[in-house]
Amino acid sequence: MEEKSGRDSTLIKCLFTIDDVVDSVFYDRQDLTGDVQGNLSDWHVEKNIVFRQVPGAYLVIAGHNLDHEWEDSCTSGGFQIKCSNGISGASAWESVGASYPIEPLHAEGRGRGWNTPCASTSSFFLEQDPSSTKISRREKYYAFRITTDITCTFTIDDEVDSVYYDGRDITSYVKGNKTKWDADKQVSFMEVQGAYLTIAGHEPERSVEDDCSGGLQINCSNGLAGGSGWEVLGSNVTFGEAMKSGGSNFWRRPCISISGSRVNEHLEPTKISAPDRFYAFRIRAEVVCSFTLDDVLTSVFYNGNNITDIVTGDKQDRTKEKTVAFTPAPGAYLVFAGHDVQDSNHCASSGLIIQCSNGITSSSGNWTAFSSSDQIPQPYVSGGGDGWEAPCTSTSDFSLVNASSSVRKLGVPNKYYAFRFEINYAEKYAQLEQTPEVPQSGLNVGRCNTAATRE
Repeated sequence: MEEKSGRDSTLIKCLFTIDDVVDSVFYDRQDLTGDVQGNLSDWHVEKNIVFRQVPGAYLVIAGHNLDHEWEDSCTSGGFQIKCSNGISGASAWESVGASYPIEPLHAEGRGRGWNTPCASTSSFFLEQDPSSTKISRREKYYAFRITTDITCTFTIDDEVDSVYYDGRDITSYVKGNKTKWDADKQVSFMEVQGAYLTIAGHEPERSVEDDCSGGLQINCSNGLAGGSGWEVLGSNVTFGEAMKSGGSNFWRRPCISISGSRVNEHLEPTKISAPDRFYAFRIRAEVVCSFTLDDVLTSVFYNGNNITDIVTGDKQDRTKEKTVAFTPAPGAYLVFAGHDVQDSNHCASSGLIIQCSNGITSSSGNWTAFSSSDQIPQPYVSGGGDGWEAPCTSTSDFSLVNASSSVRKLGVPNKYYAFRFEINYAEKYAQLEQTPEVPQSGLNVGRCNTAATRE
């Protein structure tokens, strides 16, 4: 499949396997089976496919189980996947099954009969993520489909007033009862770089002096949840258009809701709130990082996914800016691996400089490094292993376009290296700007008690 350059759409990479045989892979009704890397007939071998996101398009992967004559495929077959945009086996997949090979209509993701897959208890596994969710069908032949748009399932205690994405009102596209807190709501949208998702609601019976009851509970197909880097506005009157769409300067960290009895058990349990009758929650669904290494970039991993294929820029030239975009996940590692072409004094001749749209730079705390005289192996390239240490400050003369001269360049003592940063996005990088002083009238965003606020 031809990979276009530029940033006109998101490049997605998926790593997957099927127990036992992959029969076809379609995206946007285009047959990509020939573009899949890896042995399609051996579940032990991981397969990967890279494609550019298309609004509303289905990713469809079909295969069959060789052991079905003796066992139900829910116990002897199945499908396991991990994608760079957060899609996994735990996402909102649909499936069809048959006793004969999947026909072209369903292989493209069309037709009727799609429903929820079963959980697979087969012993097969995806080597890079063996414990992730495995799904299957009872039949010998099966196909699984999912839209690569972001889909969020959420609720607000009590009523949803509006949902905006990228400044556009998408409230009318929300499925589910918006006036009942115990009814799931669902909305889908195509990811846009730097765009805010903003969800506003209110609690009709809340008194002015309430603590952090009520709130938002959410799970999204790209990994966003209540524990991600949300910001909140609170008010005793309804919000205007600018605030509902994610504007204004008065956003701050939300409280953790104290109304634990009103939680939807099947959603991720973190429930966030503000001590006001009306509240709006916003988050950027994507982080974009600009960086370069001295001298050669060999790989970039995020949250255990190899996302090197979606890096733009010349990986071999230290003078060229590289960029990479990813969806933030709480506690995930961002890892860059590379090497120096010089043979000595590497703290003076190699390193990393980076700045990201969520405020992370190479001057941020919590960077660690691993270096060696030999090439960096797994699990270090994805952020695992022991022996990570604080990096030195590089005195090499390389630089990053548009980066301040005050941004630190990270270095290491050996020729081959990996730098990692644990993006605890839910805690330290949720809000970039200082919270302005709140006016005496209007917004009330400063009354979250410290016992209910995550620091």
